Amino acid sequence: HYLISNSLKMASASKATDYLNAINWKSLVEWMTAEVILNRPPDPVQFCRDILGERLSERGVTLFNPEKTSDWLRNCYTEATALVDENGIVQNKIKTHSHKSLPEQLDELKRKMAAMEEIVEACKRMSSLDYLEASSNVISESSRILKCDAVNIYTTDTETHEIVGNLHEVQHSFRFPLTEGISGIVSTTGEILNIVDATQDPRFINGDRDKKKNYRTSSVLCVPLISTSTNQIIGAIEAVNKLEGVFNHEDVEAAKIIGCIAGNTLKNAIHFKEMEGYRLKTRGMLDLLRTLHADMYTPTVMSTLAHQANRIIDADRCTLYLYDYVHKSLFQMQGAVSIAVPLDQGFAGHVISTGQTKVVVDAYTDELFNPATDKKSGYRTKSMLCIPLSSLMGIQTQIVGVLQFTNKISAEVSSDASSFSLRFTEEDIYLANAFAALVGPIVNGCSVYQQLIKKAQRAKMGGSSFRGAAAIADQDGPDNNDDGDDED
Repeated sequence: HYLISNSLKMASASKATDYLNAINWKSLVEWMTAEVILNRPPDPVQFCRDILGERLSERGVTLFNPEKTSDWLRNCYTEATALVDENGIVQNKIKTHSHKSLPEQLDELKRKMAAMEEIVEACKRMSSLDYLEASSNVISESSRILKCDAVNIYTTDTETHEIVGNLHEVQHSFRFPLTEGISGIVSTTGEILNIVDATQDPRFINGDRDKKKNYRTSSVLCVPLISTSTNQIIGAIEAVNKLEGVFNHEDVEAAKIIGCIAGNTLKNAIHFKEMEGYRLKTRGMLDLLRTLHADMYTPTVMSTLAHQANRIIDADRCTLYLYDYVHKSLFQMQGAVSIAVPLDQGFAGHVISTGQTKVVVDAYTDELFNPATDKKSGYRTKSMLCIPLSSLMGIQTQIVGVLQFTNKISAEVSSDASSFSLRFTEEDIYLANAFAALVGPIVNGCSVYQQLIKKAQRAKMGGSSFRGAAAIADQDGPDNNDDGDDED
């Protein structure tokens, strides 16, 4: 019985130790001890209650994270370092702990109400359906309310699982993985991070950018951007370098309000921008279809299609391939000339064989891609979208070609960039397929393609060879007087 009882006690102690280690209890107690020493409050119990209440308020609805206590401890030590005198002694904060009279409490309440009214007015000035204007308003008003040197806006891209950041100026944006940086943590977890010295925080990733701009980031307050209509986190807003001292509890409360109002403002602006972009793309698609219909019987129809289709889904380039279903051969259109392409190679041939849309995030990781063309031209292929062009022939649907879009671009990435970080979205795929469904019959009915097929059919019947380039090059008029002797 003694051995069993002793074993149970040891097991219980082991479980308790595991639990305390799991919740990082040592760091929590060390942090509260360091804060008490640093502040020297007359009532340490009430003081501990207050600072724990502040941390609970900052945490919001997120669950307890044991690693946060290490951050609190690190910030406390950083603050203590700044209070070391010339003799190496840490001086306690100059803080008045006294019971406030009723008039003083009323004055404090009035001050808080005035601050709240100022925040409400600032949030009204943030409103705009133009994304750039809304972002600029959020940055300027937030900087003024929080009395900081700069404000950065970060929005999440759910398609690429990245953060799109705007540092100080909304015109200069960049991307990085959603799991990185202070803003990445806030955007994914909803936590509020109030950091005294960012340079000492391992989550700070803007050090290199600071060096390039000869700028030093010290204090950082980062809160989530929340769309209250959907209760979703759409990014983070980051206040940098408090002009006097460090960000306090009142700054955190103000930033939380700004995060909700700015989140709604930016979400509406993003939604409006998406709808406007969709409208312009649809209108551009209809205008291009109208032009193609008008040019069906002219030699320029293929060139028009290849040079303008990329605008529909914001692609850097578009290549048109025509499929000779008589000889099972594929031709890449380059102006008025076609170049034979092996059907069993490349993305276009794959689409012809399968009849399915091909979406490529990184061409260099796909076995169908041949990097030799990039090496020769100096161009860098990244994302690709290949769509089959089909047309109804009798009672059967026949593939007549392929549209191959290369490198998704946007306002954030110029077409001459050395690398393209974007990928084609679900909306791009939907629009491209809708466009292809309307373009397929146009390609099949145009004079250029009909000449190619007719000459291919005569060549097959005569047993002679067939060159697509020769067939396409002869575009002066209808093929009625052609006796077929030019096929060889």
